[in-house]
Amino acid sequence: MNIAEKELSSNTSAASFVQSEVFARTFREGMTLVEETANYLDGEGREASKSLSRSAALSYAGASMWLTTQLMQIVSWLLVLRAVRENDMTIIEALSRNTGWASVRTRRRICCQASCHSRWST
Repeated sequence: MNIAEKELSSNTSAASFVQSEVFARTFREGMTLVEETANYLDGEGREASKSLSRSAALSYAGASMWLTTQLMQIVSWLLVLRAVRENDMTIIEALSRNTGWASVRTRRRICCQASCHSRWST
């Protein structure tokens, strides 16, 4: 199988994944997780951090910023894949550098996940 055939196969698997119920569930659960986490950080977490020592509060703030960054990357990933699912974007567009979204490692992971999904959904 040459490089073009491998890419077409990966793109087909990725397209299959975004159309699956597994992706739909992942999208719903991911967005719920982000919302619940944001609510905690803005509410209970912020209130609880007020009683921490200065050092612990700085650690908490750093961890909160790191977590928020990771969650925003997840939201980006989910929204781009939803755009593919709804035919607003092709897999090629989603994986292109122009979206500023997917690193090489991320693109490989998406193709791997899609490939794994296609093996288990048949």
